[in-house]
Amino acid sequence: MASSIWWVILSLTWFLAAGMKWGNEAIAGYAQYFHLAAWLLPSVKSIAVLALSSVDGDPVAGICYVGNQSLENLRGFVLAPLLIYLAIGSMFLDVSTGLTWRSGTASSVSYPKQMPLSQV
Repeated sequence: MASSIWWVILSLTWFLAAGMKWGNEAIAGYAQYFHLAAWLLPSVKSIAVLALSSVDGDPVAGICYVGNQSLENLRGFVLAPLLIYLAIGSMFLDVSTGLTWRSGTASSVSYPKQMPLSQV
């Protein structure tokens, strides 16, 4: 779950940088909030799973996971959050790609002339 939230944060920061033209310093100012969200949300979900005794064990395979025996727990604690993270991250990626494409910055990158390596 934490990796999915980090993917949403990555797509959000790309949206802010490429789409909204935020600077690196402005985005870096929110780093502590990104870390808080990326670790607090999975922690709260883990505590909720444990408090509701939703961890299922399979004695034959030796696997403990949410949703092995209960489809409701699988939907509520695994599938729904992952689909929400996928939708939010994809939205940020789609919007930032569209804004970058429309502004023309993706195809009009100019590089300064560089000296050949032999002259350095």
